[in-house]
Amino acid sequence: MGVVSSGLLMISGACFVLAIIHLRFWIAEPKRKDYLAFAVVCLSVTVFSWFELALCHSHTTEEYNFYARWSHTAAAPAIISAGWFAYLNLGGRRWLFLLVCGARLAALFLNFLLSPNINFRELSAVGQTTVFGEVLSYPIGTANPWMLVSQGAQLLLIIFCVDASIQVWRQGDRRKALIFGTGVALFAVTSLTFSIGVLWGLVSMPILASVSIFFIIAAMVYELNHRLQSSAMLSDKLIDSEMGLRESLQQLNMSATAAQVGLWTRKLGEERVWASAKMRELYGVSNKKDLTFDDFLKKIHPTDMGRFQDALGSAETRIGGFQVEYRVMLTDSEIRWLDSRGRVEVIDENTKVVRGAVVDITKRINAETAVHELSRRLINAQEKERARLARELHDDLSQSMALLSIQLAELRDKTTDAAFVRSQVDKLVVEIERLSADVHRISHELHPAKLHQLGLELALRGFCRELAALHSARIDFHADALPRSLPDDVALCLYRVAQESLQNVVKHSHATLATVNISGEGDLVHLVIADNGSGFNEQEVESKESLGLISISERIRAVSGSVSVITKLGVGTKIDVRVPLKHNQVDSNPNHLAFITRSAGRDA
Repeated sequence: MGVVSSGLLMISGACFVLAIIHLRFWIAEPKRKDYLAFAVVCLSVTVFSWFELALCHSHTTEEYNFYARWSHTAAAPAIISAGWFAYLNLGGRRWLFLLVCGARLAALFLNFLLSPNINFRELSAVGQTTVFGEVLSYPIGTANPWMLVSQGAQLLLIIFCVDASIQVWRQGDRRKALIFGTGVALFAVTSLTFSIGVLWGLVSMPILASVSIFFIIAAMVYELNHRLQSSAMLSDKLIDSEMGLRESLQQLNMSATAAQVGLWTRKLGEERVWASAKMRELYGVSNKKDLTFDDFLKKIHPTDMGRFQDALGSAETRIGGFQVEYRVMLTDSEIRWLDSRGRVEVIDENTKVVRGAVVDITKRINAETAVHELSRRLINAQEKERARLARELHDDLSQSMALLSIQLAELRDKTTDAAFVRSQVDKLVVEIERLSADVHRISHELHPAKLHQLGLELALRGFCRELAALHSARIDFHADALPRSLPDDVALCLYRVAQESLQNVVKHSHATLATVNISGEGDLVHLVIADNGSGFNEQEVESKESLGLISISERIRAVSGSVSVITKLGVGTKIDVRVPLKHNQVDSNPNHLAFITRSAGRDA
């Protein structure tokens, strides 16, 4: 086998391999139709090269005419797909490209309509020539003018490529203009040169037009090399971007974790959910490796499920944001309140993504519940206090005043009896003194006037003495280095705390001894009230309507102080209060400054 025949076989094999490779590329990436166009060009040239090989070794006119006629079935798709390849990469005038396709299809039709084919009116002989030591055949005959249709299609392809290249060059993409425009144009020029020279009898040599495919292959190889280099550079950039993105994601996760925020992302239509470590912790699913949306839905409280799905469904429909508060069940007895906010985003026409953030609001909900409960208790306590004052005014003061009125009326009628008048006046004086003491007591309970007149130490000492006189318990009062002048809010707070604590002692503790120690210690006042009573269980106290401990805690918090309640059943109770003389604005968290500690031996 000679050099030319081997070359044609090599061209055929190379084109076939390239066609298979680019068909595989196109199947993997259907949007890249230029891969398909190049594959069709290569397949067409593969078939055409076999026809060329048969023409080169034809010995009779009948044999040559047969292969010449059928070679157009490969030549036509080669020209059309080459134009399509150029059109996909360069753009250009659509009508000019369609004109190329129309002319080449018309030539194919005429080829089978005319006899013996579109190339010759008559093929008189088959000549022989030696090329690189190999004897090859070439046609000798009368050219058919209709052959200009097929050659015109090739000329139109050249014009189309040049025109499209100029347009692309002007747009600034000179690389594409040079590579694709020049490659396809040279392919058409080379094949047209062989067609004109051999078929019109200008040269005595075989048709070897398939070698023109090397121009398109060179263009495609150069483009692939350029894309490989670009891909390598892009890969490096992607690696750098991925490292930066990973670092940013780590920082975001750290920030979200520090802020106690859980993050999650889900592509609509998929069950798989990406969730940050904090998100897993909030839902109590940290032990699962791969999470689905159903794993989170199962944790939501049945009562709140409808509200959650409505909020998320509305966001998915409107492509917007959502916000919803709901409960998740960590165990049968443990419930956590979450505030979930997020947004549905459209990535492309087929992809929608939900991104959300979740925050634990259990403490806030519990605080709001506690505030509502406290308000209810305060209202009830206020009503009870009003009822008590009404009873005292009606049952004691009112009746006593009515009795005084009757006694004064009797005294008026018996003014002649001096002894009787003197006796009645003495009784009236005693009764008025008792009424005065009751009025004083009620007034003192409503507002301690002695506190402003005498100061905290004397006011507390007097209160302890009066309370002990009314009850069987002994109350010892001690004061040490207490400043004479205290801020009004601090003095009133300490007085009310001592008042509330001692009233609880005489009413509930069954104590025989109570001590009140108050002292000044630098920039704070230290108050301790202790008793030897029965102590209490805080859980039982909290379940009742009592506001004693709550009132003490709230008063101390208002002046930026701290309070500790230490108690044990059967041993007694100790209330330890420390209040700074210079306090800042009260914190909004009721448990931040005012707190209760329990001794290790106290029953829970």
